Amino acid sequence: EEVNPIDLLPHLDLPVLVAHGDKDPIVPHQQLEKLLTHARNGNVKGLLLPRRRHSDLHTDDTYVRAVQDFFATHL
Repeated sequence: EEVNPIDLLPHLDLPVLVAHGDKDPIVPHQQLEKLLTHARNGNVKGLLLPRRRHSDLHTDDTYVRAVQDFFATHL
């Protein structure tokens, strides 16, 4: 069964950080904007990383800081 994150997002009450690379060859970065438009209560934060692909986000200092800040705020 296929799962569509856009359908699930409005039901989440927890904070969510969604990071995406603008050079992702697998999932177009426009999907991030679609997700953010379906989020409610401002519980979803989006992070678009320039020059990053599908699986190299962890090598980006901006990503690492965003994850650290997100955890510090929400855990």
